[in-house]
Amino acid sequence: MSTNNTLNLGLSFTGTGFLTAPADGSNPRETINLGTGSWPQLYADFATGVLSTPFASGAGQCNQWWSSLRTVAPTTADNLDMASGLTNNLGQAIVFTAVKFILISLAAINVDGVGKLRVGPQGITHGWQGPFGGVAAADYTTIDDWLIVCNNIYAGYPVTSGSADTLGIYNPSAESVTYAILIAGVQ
Repeated sequence: MSTNNTLNLGLSFTGTGFLTAPADGSNPRETINLGTGSWPQLYADFATGVLSTPFASGAGQCNQWWSSLRTVAPTTADNLDMASGLTNNLGQAIVFTAVKFILISLAAINVDGVGKLRVGPQGITHGWQGPFGGVAAADYTTIDDWLIVCNNIYAGYPVTSGSADTLGIYNPSAESVTYAILIAGVQ
């Protein structure tokens, strides 16, 4: 499936941190600035296009994204079929063949130790392996704040319609969890 969409997405992660410790009446301080000094700049730029092979010119290309704000009831799955179950906010059906970027952020950061999500295959039917290392029940990441998955230099994580296309999201919590999600990739 092809689209005539134009896509531009620039993402950067910055931060500054300070660590102080009293020592012998002085207050030594260490500073970390992500993106300067010994910390590399953390960014990903995506533009319209489809990579045909890894390291092809135009690394960082994709042609579609899907974003949503969703709520998952306690002990319930919110599994996302990335090859036939998503429609973007422009009304276009999305059939991803590769995923380059995923950002998931809980709407309320887990301060009570309860609200969290399990993201990954988790042994579900047609589970998408992506970066999770397998498709078994124990293959997932638990998030209680946010998760970033990025593969913008290579061809992306393949999505295979009908066999490996479902991003597993499960709420093991005793309370509903609301989360924002952005998936960018190739269709």
